[in-house]
Amino acid sequence: MSTAGHAQTLDKAKLDQFFDRLAEKNKAMGNLTIAKDGNVLYTRRIGYSQINGTEKKPLTAASRFRLGSITKMFTATMILQLVEEGKLKLTDTLDNFYPQVPNAPKITIVQILAHRKRHPNVRREQNAQGNISTLPITKDEHLALIVKGKPDFEPDTSSPTAIPAISF
Repeated sequence: MSTAGHAQTLDKAKLDQFFDRLAEKNKAMGNLTIAKDGNVLYTRRIGYSQINGTEKKPLTAASRFRLGSITKMFTATMILQLVEEGKLKLTDTLDNFYPQVPNAPKITIVQILAHRKRHPNVRREQNAQGNISTLPITKDEHLALIVKGKPDFEPDTSSPTAIPAISF
């Protein structure tokens, strides 16, 4: 267990060796920066920003990544912190925040956290080649896609693909 008084020193050579091995085996992709008090201590890029046939463009400091499911754990943590602080309740319904979403009065925060809200997966429309746009969209544009979608089932109903409810 590390404490503030016994912080480990950053071994850049070991980090480089570790990331070299990951890159060599094609087991990682991304940009990493370790900073303390606003000072960059270490930075490393692994992988490519674009691959077209045999052409590979390496990642740069300006490379951007699409965020998706990885954000769920951070969102859930922040929501549970707000519950702990008494600013939200797990029984609060979505209509308190987004009344325009179909079934919003029936969807609770706990159902959203447990993936039991029964709203379809929201994806942007495909182009003629079948690719989904990766261009950034605003929060309002994303919300419009959610509002346009139609729920597959009533919130928290059972189906063969339903994820079991989580008790909080």
